Amino acid sequence: MVAPILVPWVLGIYGWQMAFVLTGLVGFIWLIFWWWSYENPQRHKKLSADELVYITSDAESTTGESIPWLDLLRYRQTWAFILGKLFTDPVWWFFLFWLPSYFASSFNLDLKKPSLPLIFVYTAATLGSVGGGYLSGYFIRRGWTINRSRKTAMLLYALCIVPIVLTRYATSIWEVVGLLSLAVAAHQAWSANLFTLVSDMFPKKAVSSVVGLGAWQVRWVDFSSRLW
Repeated sequence: MVAPILVPWVLGIYGWQMAFVLTGLVGFIWLIFWWWSYENPQRHKKLSADELVYITSDAESTTGESIPWLDLLRYRQTWAFILGKLFTDPVWWFFLFWLPSYFASSFNLDLKKPSLPLIFVYTAATLGSVGGGYLSGYFIRRGWTINRSRKTAMLLYALCIVPIVLTRYATSIWEVVGLLSLAVAAHQAWSANLFTLVSDMFPKKAVSSVVGLGAWQVRWVDFSSRLW
């Protein structure tokens, strides 16, 4: 949400190299605050007893042997996550990198100045990623199974992305902004539920490994395409 405001301003004054440097430094500044404020719930001084009970209410035993990565590849659930990431992440990264140049070439948007269209689109993506779990949570509260709730929500989010094909017929920049905002918000909501499916299907000790397998193959495909 901050990048569409900060990056064009830095780009216009200091050039694209400094835009990379400053955004990287912001990440390290955030790391300092995270390191200072983060603590294990059991040791957090500002956490009430009721909050701790709620956080640990679904805790499972962490004892037992770890599951090797190769063994995880024997499960269909692992491949469902991997293929879900494989078919959607490249499109997502294409949108992220392509949007500024698309607006600049199609609507003469000055990328050296903060612009409302980009701010709207990236804000929509943020809202989708944060709010994506509410719909499946609503279904669960109505008595649906977790599996049905997650997949129904993901189907509805996927359908919300389909109208993106209408951008080729749009004549106004705000028509395009509306369609793109809907698409990126829906994608992030869909992706949030995809990640949650992993924690639904696998024990706690395997969640990070499965997510890592999905993320690794997407990065490898992206790296290979750049080499090609």
